[in-house]
Amino acid sequence: MKITKEIQEKIQKGLKEKKGYTEIARELGISVTSVIYHSNIENRKRRIKQSVEYFRNLSKKEKAAVYLRRKEYVNNYLNEKYKNDESFREKKKKYSREHYNKIRVKKDGNN
Repeated sequence: MKITKEIQEKIQKGLKEKKGYTEIARELGISVTSVIYHSNIENRKRRIKQSVEYFRNLSKKEKAAVYLRRKEYVNNYLNEKYKNDESFREKKKKYSREHYNKIRVKKDGNN
C-alpha cells in the first residue's frame, strides 16, 4: 500500500491526539512500522542522507554488488507482480506492444 499525503497527515493527527503507533496503524490499515517510519519526517530525511553518503563512500566493486542486488530485487518483484496481478499484466502487455511498435516504426523509417 502506498502511503499517500492524506495518510501521512492522518498519522500526524493521530500522534497529536496522543494515540499509539499500534492504534494508528489499526485505524489506517497499515503496518506499525509504516506508522513509525512516517511519524518523524526529520528522522526519515536524516536516514536518506546517511544512505546517500554511505553509497558514495563505497568502492566500485561494492557499488556494483549493490546495483546487482537491487536489479535482482526489482526483477523478482516485477515477476511476482506479473504472475499475481492481472491488471499489471495487461498494462505490461500494452506497454510492450506500444514499445515494440515504436521501435518498428523507427527501423522502418531509417531504411
